Amino acid sequence: MKNKPLLLTLAVTAMVSVAGCSTAKTTTAQPAFTAQEEATYMKTFGTEVLKPSAPSVIEKELQKNITRLNKQDASNAVDGLLYVIHQQTPNLNNKIQGLQTVLTQYDKQGVNLNDPKAVNTIQDATLKAFLSEVHANRFIISPTGNQYLARPDVKWVLDNYGKYMNDDLKAMAMFSLEENQKPFFNKDANSFDMNLVAQRIIEIEGNMKKFPKSFYQQAMQNSKNYYYQVYFGTNNSFLVDKNNKVLPQIIQNYHDTVAKYPDSQLAKDLKAYFTKLSATGNKVTPDVNVWLLDLTKTQTLDESSLNTANNKKIANQQLNNSIQQAIKANQK
Repeated sequence: MKNKPLLLTLAVTAMVSVAGCSTAKTTTAQPAFTAQEEATYMKTFGTEVLKPSAPSVIEKELQKNITRLNKQDASNAVDGLLYVIHQQTPNLNNKIQGLQTVLTQYDKQGVNLNDPKAVNTIQDATLKAFLSEVHANRFIISPTGNQYLARPDVKWVLDNYGKYMNDDLKAMAMFSLEENQKPFFNKDANSFDMNLVAQRIIEIEGNMKKFPKSFYQQAMQNSKNYYYQVYFGTNNSFLVDKNNKVLPQIIQNYHDTVAKYPDSQLAKDLKAYFTKLSATGNKVTPDVNVWLLDLTKTQTLDESSLNTANNKKIANQQLNNSIQQAIKANQK
């Protein structure tokens, strides 16, 4: 069987995470698969992942058989679980839109929306059914700005299956968890934590260097491109004034970043940007803008992308296509 990992969809909008909702059942150790048995099992498993199946179906398979797999296939299988969980995101967040008011009411009453036991205390039948679905699909409810969103419970996956994950997959999951726990964008104030964005870029750079042969290199690059677009302002207009001149505090942040991470690729790119800006009085002219679009791999400008997450939806679709290709490759 080809040892090609399934590509994990971790390109998600930054959000707030809360504690996981439960723990997995103890996996009973069984004799390891033979090579042929394992090849057959992973082919069937990949087909199940692509249906798509409910997370509970994949989780049941992991509980029964993950100890019978070799290290690589075990990590691939956990990746499959993460993929299936992430596929529930659009459906659950479509449903949650009509429940914002009642969610706020129960949250203010002190009800832990992420505790399955608390569901029994909820009188609203629609919300009760929705939260049951959220918990069954291994999601959590997180407040983001003035609304609630359903987010994959990556912490639960790490807590219960982290020991089976390869280091590169675990690093990506940890990065996603950090994104969940601390958003860089304040939606209500339309402002960024530029230091946090720079820190995220440096962390991605580190992971790409640490895992140069990782199957997830492209996913890491996609994530880096997104944060570059934020940090250099190609997908928003919050870093410049009405005359397209980069704000003084942003210029200062760039200099601070160069001083803090002098050997990073980000620092090298910022120095090149300083050269461009020095010729325009810090104004983002059309020529400078073209240079930025190339640097950040931005295809089109979309100033509303941070509010609508359009860029992330596009990235998710691209990654999902890659996931399906990788899973099918595993079946050959």
